[in-house]
Amino acid sequence: MCEAFLGGLGDVLGDALVSLYMYGAVAFPRPEGWALDVDFHVLVARPPTDDQRDGLTRLHRRLAERPPYGSDLDGYYVLLGDAGRSAPPTSVGGVFPSTGGGVVAAPVDDAWALHRAAVLAGRSVLLDGRDPRGIVVAPTWAELHAALRSELDFVVGHPEHAAFGVLNACRIAYSATTKDVVVSKAAAAEWAMASEPSWRPAISAGLRSYTGRPAPGDDDLLAAGRAPILSAAEEALRAGPGTGGSA
Repeated sequence: MCEAFLGGLGDVLGDALVSLYMYGAVAFPRPEGWALDVDFHVLVARPPTDDQRDGLTRLHRRLAERPPYGSDLDGYYVLLGDAGRSAPPTSVGGVFPSTGGGVVAAPVDDAWALHRAAVLAGRSVLLDGRDPRGIVVAPTWAELHAALRSELDFVVGHPEHAAFGVLNACRIAYSATTKDVVVSKAAAAEWAMASEPSWRPAISAGLRSYTGRPAPGDDDLLAAGRAPILSAAEEALRAGPGTGGSA
């Protein structure tokens, strides 16, 4: 799938393609069978033309027919000039996946600070082009705090994604507490269970969901255990961004 993605990008973008790299779960150790989407950034030298946007839409539609990961590509097309700035960039080529396989207009990468921290910590996979570690700038703790706040707001607003919400709340609580944002859901879940044993049933249910081994009653465990874990993440964030420097 990665080879098909890269080849298709080259065909569509030509010399405007600067870099393709992936981040997220693909760049961390994870339990066997861990469910993941494939997070990516494509850095481009200039905005795609209308024809190139159409080509990108067709490319993602073709890739969506390639199991198991082609339909789980999730990422942004970022101008090279924007990639070297702190402000969250707007995707110039759409963000995928999108309804009907089309391009979503003007999405913004609200987790940009977190993504930069991961890249600079070596938690990305470069598939082609320039190494993003020589492009992105180190985030401040205030930027990271704002990104974590955005992540928690998403979790709170989407209770239907119960396993994701519980595990991501663990990650947010860990990051806000330790000032370390470069951590996987699986590792943060282990930290959270050790920190507060009463959270173990809900977190274990989330881990079973992510490893494809759900058990009867897990939905009830997630629903019952979600609130205190989200509250802990909220409390950790409420401490404020502090005065720390770069991550």
